Amino acid sequence: MHKIEIDDEIFALLQQLAVPFVDTPNSVLRRELLTAQKDLPPDKSEPTDAAATQFTPVLHNRTGELMPYITSGKIRPDDILIYTKRNGESYRGTVTNDGWIRANGNTYVSPSGALKACLGHDVNGWKTWTHQRTNRLLDTFRK
Repeated sequence: MHKIEIDDEIFALLQQLAVPFVDTPNSVLRRELLTAQKDLPPDKSEPTDAAATQFTPVLHNRTGELMPYITSGKIRPDDILIYTKRNGESYRGTVTNDGWIRANGNTYVSPSGALKACLGHDVNGWKTWTHQRTNRLLDTFRK
């Protein structure tokens, strides 16, 4: 196993692309790099590696976790998500047209990832973000 050093900006990107509690930085890089490599035309000068051609990424699509709820009409692009702490401090996220959440200056694939970026620690975004238009927790859309 080889070790590499990455800067904070790249690590933050890996966190945005990661599935919380599932992915490691290595699994995100593996998925992203091997998926990108499959999109390139084959290089006839190099022998093909059977293991690389048989790899299927777990998450191939690039839509965010809120996309099924946009498709069903429960959530709309540009809807606002709000989280207010007990001390009154609040955070805001905006649903993008591809199901991601724009918060804290970046976009995140999951509600938990977006809220983690705001708060600085792991939190279940499904159970804490409130959908402003309906005044419902995001978790209620999944039921």
